[in-house]
Amino acid sequence: MSGPEAAAGGRHRALAGLMEKLMAAVRPEFRAGVLVFDPADPVFGGDACRVPQCGRTARAVGMCYGHHQRWTHAGRPDPGSFAVSGEAAGPWFGHSPLTGCKVPGCGFGAARRKLCPRHMNRWLRAGKPDIGGWVAGQPAVVPGAGQAACRIGYCQLWAHPRAALCYCHHRQWKGQGCPDLDAFISDRDQPAGEREQADLTALPDRLRLEVQYALQCRRDDNMIKTKPATVRSMVRWLAGSGTASLLDRSERDWRAACPPRAPRDGHPVALLTHAPPEVTALPAGEGREKKAPPDHPPMRRLGTTAPCAAPGVAGTTPTALRGQAARAASRPRQAATTFMSRLPVPGRIAP
Repeated sequence: MSGPEAAAGGRHRALAGLMEKLMAAVRPEFRAGVLVFDPADPVFGGDACRVPQCGRTARAVGMCYGHHQRWTHAGRPDPGSFAVSGEAAGPWFGHSPLTGCKVPGCGFGAARRKLCPRHMNRWLRAGKPDIGGWVAGQPAVVPGAGQAACRIGYCQLWAHPRAALCYCHHRQWKGQGCPDLDAFISDRDQPAGEREQADLTALPDRLRLEVQYALQCRRDDNMIKTKPATVRSMVRWLAGSGTASLLDRSERDWRAACPPRAPRDGHPVALLTHAPPEVTALPAGEGREKKAPPDHPPMRRLGTTAPCAAPGVAGTTPTALRGQAARAASRPRQAATTFMSRLPVPGRIAP
């Protein structure tokens, strides 16, 4: 076998071993389908939200995305005053008590006009009279024997007939495609935590492992701040691209295929094109440096694979090099360019 067939066979064997190497290389904290990022993470985290009781990561005006949205809806008051206001401390959307039927004694959830479905139908059959007077004329409702309450802890409404949840929560559950009921209840009982997430479950198995490994490498490099929103944007686009692996396209092809309105040097695209080089290092059997100090990046990116290589200038001490750079920087731009052009290509073997 020779020529294209041999090359294809070699690529197939390399990719066949890639899954095993990815599974061995990706650490448990990056193997989850839904990645959870610590606000204190030096790469994926950031400063805490200025709202005292919120531990989420600040993303705009010193606030997390949720509190920034509330601040915007409040008319953009003074951020410091808003942070300690009751509006900022209120429950999250979807986690506050719901409106019940306003007929005296009725504990079912309201559907329309603050009436439960049963009383709404009665009001419609009565010819839609003045609703205030009609409600006042209704007899008080007495709960039946064994009337269950909505299973969501903070909800005080009655469970909808033949359901485990109140009318409003039951509709939310059905609107989400009737997911696992216990998981839905747990999600409502525990409001969104203080950590941002990125859901990778929509990606094929191999592509998900590749993305997990690339994110792990970026975390280990500890050189580029990356917002979880950027990760989510990349994952959404990958999920809709139909690709099974980051290696299916070259960096040029990935940049050309990115969404039309995404800047070619924008963060989601840069994160995407950063990933394949990290993945392609695995089939070669070289592994990857566990951690590279910020001033000593992995040398294969600089054109050498020597394991003990470190960037430097032969015959020049760090102190002398810093002095030369400082003097060149104080001169005109042309002098600095001349100085940089005389530097040898990095890659000498460190003593």
